[in-house]
Amino acid sequence: MANSAKIIGVLLLALLAFVVAVLVGPAEMTSEIFWQLRLPRAIGVASVGAGLAVAGVLVQSSFGNPLADPFTVGIASAAALGAVVGAVVFRGSFLGFGPGAMAFVFALGFSFVMTAWMRRGIRSAADILLVGVVCGFFFTACATLILSLSEPHALAHSLSWLMGSATYIELPWALGVAAITTVVTLVAWLQWRAMDLVTVNELTARSMGVDVKKLRLLLYVCVAVIVAISVGVAGVIGFVGLVVPHALRRLGVRSTVTLIPAAFFSGAALVLSADALARTIIAPTEVPVGVILAIIGAPVFLWLARRSL
Repeated sequence: MANSAKIIGVLLLALLAFVVAVLVGPAEMTSEIFWQLRLPRAIGVASVGAGLAVAGVLVQSSFGNPLADPFTVGIASAAALGAVVGAVVFRGSFLGFGPGAMAFVFALGFSFVMTAWMRRGIRSAADILLVGVVCGFFFTACATLILSLSEPHALAHSLSWLMGSATYIELPWALGVAAITTVVTLVAWLQWRAMDLVTVNELTARSMGVDVKKLRLLLYVCVAVIVAISVGVAGVIGFVGLVVPHALRRLGVRSTVTLIPAAFFSGAALVLSADALARTIIAPTEVPVGVILAIIGAPVFLWLARRSL
């Protein structure tokens, strides 16, 4: 009952953040601004935040590592490399694909490779995370090398993308992200019993009939889809997938059956609030969303951690 009340609370908080994100901005509200800028951006940002928070829950639960997040498994780094390649190497367009689409392609490509490896030999959570971290460092190094050799204009655009940018979200993309994120979240939520067992003890889960290998494969695919489409639309937004699940657990939401929906609404509320602040704090200049999330979120999480000690 208490967890249900918390879910309702974060749902109301997300709705409030959505309304504020639509209404608040440096420009005067007009019908054109509402339909072409504010509404698509609010829907897209909310979907990205919700998806990244859920992805964090899935990674931490399936791999049994509280420090894991979508960046740990290398998908976000692959997407970042794709965005840099699209912006710098192909100067914003390759066969009609912009940096966002290239980020999506790179993330899904890496995910397919990892999925094949998981099916053929990589079984343990430690091995999967290790491969993800090593590949993440490699992708980051490649992106840094390309940026160091790029022109100033392309460098500025790429850096904006790497720090999270929700400036160019259009309504069809936003609705698509919302639909896909919701469906993938529902698919993952249906595995809540198995995830709870794996979180407690992997051997116990196996003895209860859980196919841990197939579960990890399914959840990895869910994470890959969420991260690929999120980075493709809004750039690389960190912090959400790591901190939101931790914060909810500190507040007493522990079972996956309630943790996933709570993370969905909390992630949406967090990123919506950060985006509204990013647009208004030093208007008309826009601060990257990722910067706002790190500056505000880190102290809040430390406060929650201290309160639980």
